[in-house]
Amino acid sequence: MSTSPAVWVGAILSLAAYSFLVFQDNPAFGLSEHLVVGCAAGYAVVIGVENLKSLAFAPLAKGQLTVIVPLILGALLYTKYVRRIAWMNRIPVALLVGLASGVAVRGAVQSQVLDQIKGTIRPLTNVSNLVLILGVVSVIWYFFLTMKTGSTKTNIISKVGRWVMMAAFGAGFGSTVMGRFSILVGHFQFLLYTWLGLGK
Repeated sequence: MSTSPAVWVGAILSLAAYSFLVFQDNPAFGLSEHLVVGCAAGYAVVIGVENLKSLAFAPLAKGQLTVIVPLILGALLYTKYVRRIAWMNRIPVALLVGLASGVAVRGAVQSQVLDQIKGTIRPLTNVSNLVLILGVVSVIWYFFLTMKTGSTKTNIISKVGRWVMMAAFGAGFGSTVMGRFSILVGHFQFLLYTWLGLGK
């Protein structure tokens, strides 16, 4: 069994968190939940202060006056707490939303349109490429909502598209579940091997 205080604290808090599975909402689970939220909030505050030091105050001390602009915009975010000048909060928010939208649209077009088209256009030299192209075409056909799809052939293509999507969703869900189980196994290894010293 481990003699490290840090390992004991981690193990006890882990058991407190797992107590929800047996006793539902209980004081031990509440304590672990509050500690996680409090530590995350404290960590975020520390990271914010460190960012201010390294990205704002340190360059200002070196004479880089251009950082005054983002400092002023950041300070304007807090004007919402003063009723008379609360309207000034809209300036940095509008800039943030506009910049984020531009970056998101550019990234989405590149990754979800252009890269997808490049990845789909492949030579029909093997079965894998053929299945990929047929799957993409059938899924796109499934979403042709403005066309009349009353014929039997188009209905079959739409059904194939739906099956392809279900297979993709199932694979994604299975991958997520496996990832969570790998985290759970690692945590049980911590409890059994590191804390209790079993299996050595």
